[in-house]
Amino acid sequence: VYDLFRRSYQSSMAYVLITYSVWFMTMTWLFAPFLFNPSGFEWDEIVDDWKGWNKWIKEKGGIGIQQNKSWQSWWNDEQAHLRRSGYGARLFEILLSIRFFLYQYGLVYHLDISQQSKNFLVYVLSWVVILAVFLTVKVKFIQVS
Repeated sequence: VYDLFRRSYQSSMAYVLITYSVWFMTMTWLFAPFLFNPSGFEWDEIVDDWKGWNKWIKEKGGIGIQQNKSWQSWWNDEQAHLRRSGYGARLFEILLSIRFFLYQYGLVYHLDISQQSKNFLVYVLSWVVILAVFLTVKVKFIQVS
């Protein structure tokens, strides 16, 4: 992120201070859960949480299955408002989801990944790469389970 704004602090001292503050903030965000949750260091707790999460992910949902027992039931409950809502609310939900396309646009064009090309094909190819990575991870996950 700070590479975008590096022109504003060309001196070495400013660069060091900005770099230090960004890394400090990053480390704080990464380790804050462990500082405020002492049981996060207990291996038995971690293993129990992992087993519970795996059971929740692998459990099939359906009629009568509570959302704390299955991710599929949780997902159905989270999306239930769309089944009851009208077309305006669904359109609004779609418009809110478009923000991810805007993030992708920013990544491709404003970080200069596209080498100054404004061709739409560059944008499409970036999504192809994201989908390829997603599908590769999905295939590996299916092979493991």
